[in-house]
Amino acid sequence: MSLYLVGLEVAWGRFDAIETFCIDHGLIFARWAGGASGSFGPERLVFDGTDARSFTASDDDEILMSVETVRGLGSYAAVLAHFAAADLEIPPFRADGSA
Repeated sequence: MSLYLVGLEVAWGRFDAIETFCIDHGLIFARWAGGASGSFGPERLVFDGTDARSFTASDDDEILMSVETVRGLGSYAAVLAHFAAADLEIPPFRADGSA
């Protein structure tokens, strides 16, 4: 089972200390935050264990792409890879108790 954290009034939709911990320890995660008009737009951040990537999203957590992004990716296969990277399967959270 995956671990979900939800906060409706978290600044910029971030859990900075937890995200830093996960990145430092190579723990895969994804974060979605709805936008706040005039402050920041909705986004999904995905950390795949190596790299953190930010994706433009809707307020319904759907990945969006501008025409510029599509042109920059250059091919239909690259567009599909972009969507796949944003929809990374998060493995179950497991704590085995070893020290």
